Amino acid sequence: MTFAGFTLAGVAGGRYLKNQILPYESYYLGSDFRKRHEVFRRSVCGMCPAGCGIAVRLVDDLPVKLEGNPDCPISRGKLCPKGQMGLELHYNPDRIVAPLKRVGPPGSQRWAQLSWDEALTLLHTKMRESLASEKKDNLAVICRSEQSISSHLWNRLGSKYPDRVSLTPVNLLRDEAIKSASQTTMGVADYPVYEVWDADFLLVFDTPLLSGWLTPTQAIRQYAEFRRGRPRLRGKMVYVGSHRSDEAANADLDIRVTPYTSAALALGLANVLIREGRYDSDFVSTFCTGFESFKKTVLRDFK
Repeated sequence: MTFAGFTLAGVAGGRYLKNQILPYESYYLGSDFRKRHEVFRRSVCGMCPAGCGIAVRLVDDLPVKLEGNPDCPISRGKLCPKGQMGLELHYNPDRIVAPLKRVGPPGSQRWAQLSWDEALTLLHTKMRESLASEKKDNLAVICRSEQSISSHLWNRLGSKYPDRVSLTPVNLLRDEAIKSASQTTMGVADYPVYEVWDADFLLVFDTPLLSGWLTPTQAIRQYAEFRRGRPRLRGKMVYVGSHRSDEAANADLDIRVTPYTSAALALGLANVLIREGRYDSDFVSTFCTGFESFKKTVLRDFK
């Protein structure tokens, strides 16, 4: 009887709570949300340099939801958790939403807000003065990345005034090491793109393959195909790292090592594979560069 009493109380409480809980749209948009104007607009996600296409749900011109754009060749209609959180950045109370002009000495943190017309007029005037000057590198431009649209526009300006414009891209990915490794192993100084979906086995050494490798959306989609996209073949992944990452949580085998030692383990494994001839020599000779130097170093220093 006591158990039944608790059950009835739970059902009654559940009905009461159900009547009190407002729908998501009603909570954020008011009780008349069904009467409001709703439309989807295409845009580009700016949460990482991948630039996945997105569809933004607008209600009365206010963004309320982000989804993947099915026409985007990168994301193919999907959007990673980082991209989904773009609205949090958009509505952040500390977000700068208007141009600011410094009105105090450097470091004073004194700024005055300008309208967009005032800011563009000021920028136009200053740029004309800088480009008309005979002084070299008189216009310094700091932009987000070499791959961004703004960088391409500034590069076009720099090509017209090569002695006037100094372009400095800010590399958020710190990708110099990635490009250097790609140049050493594959002969191309660019981001390597892996066909994870077509692999049978993945051995991942402390790398954010799913959570932060260039475009997370594409990585997650490829991983899903690697796991379940082929009939009667489920790819296997082994993760070697020092912490419980997304990759470790999804791996068939999670091997924990001391922090900063996964590279040494990888080189030791390479020593065994080279010494015992357990590698594809035809693939190495066709697609890899610098292998003989790498082989000599591994056999000498990582026994």
